[in-house]
Amino acid sequence: MKAVYAKAVVEGAVDKSPVTMKAPAIPKSRQAQIPPATAEELQTIYAAMPNTTRISVWLGAIIDLRIGEVVSLHVWLMAVIVISLAPAMHSIAADIVVMAIVIWAMTPSRR
Repeated sequence: MKAVYAKAVVEGAVDKSPVTMKAPAIPKSRQAQIPPATAEELQTIYAAMPNTTRISVWLGAIIDLRIGEVVSLHVWLMAVIVISLAPAMHSIAADIVVMAIVIWAMTPSRR
């Protein structure tokens, strides 16, 4: 708002900006105070995870992916596996499986 009124003053639309308050200071994030996990800690966490989520969490931690990126990668890899199996499957069945994976990934609870 302050910037909008400053521009209006410069352009002569208003004589004086009614915005005189200084913006409040933004507190530092508590997340910034958390030290990154060591390699040993990551290996301990990895060993304790179920097999179904290990690779996703590992990729997220190592490559610094956000959860949406991890889910997208997971869905993409599943689609690649299904497509690679397509010659062994009936092509319509393969298409249905790929469509089901895409729909599953796009459901609101997955985003």
